[in-house]
Amino acid sequence: EQDQAKPDPLGLPTRSFKVLRKGHPVRVEPSLGAHVCGAHQVGDTIRAVEETFDGWVKLEGNAGWICQGPEEAPADPARCLQALEKPQAMAAETLAKLPGRQMFEVLADAGVDIMREPLDGALLLGSRSFGEFILADSQSYHGWVRLSDGEGWAQAVSSSGERLLQCVNPDELQLTLPGGEE
Repeated sequence: EQDQAKPDPLGLPTRSFKVLRKGHPVRVEPSLGAHVCGAHQVGDTIRAVEETFDGWVKLEGNAGWICQGPEEAPADPARCLQALEKPQAMAAETLAKLPGRQMFEVLADAGVDIMREPLDGALLLGSRSFGEFILADSQSYHGWVRLSDGEGWAQAVSSSGERLLQCVNPDELQLTLPGGEE
């Protein structure tokens, strides 16, 4: 059975997945604690427009979120969804170990623009300079990240494939205290 969701109003790239698990729940938010608003059966094909860094996919047409892994053990490598094609570009290509926002560092010498929507020509909301850090909640399938706290979107991978943002593992940060102490 095909997902009958409405097309994405912004025309963002989608990614198709095949459901591998019977009765896999759809939730209103990307969280195990969120209310269930539907389910998909084995063999269903779903289309997603966005993905959290820990593997929740947002169904096309605001129809809810579905976890790629088993809900009883989301970090389990066993998949409940099988991707049917590769995305154009992903800001983070591997799943985060922990849920929640992810930190990115601006790599582009010219910085990155913060836009209202993840589209060239969208309303410019601001910018971030080389070396600055940003927090993001999710990513599109064409190389953009949705910034935390509704701050907009930033392009993480250019249309030519240049990496503009780099996902940062907080464990890798070296913090320096005033006076030069680590």
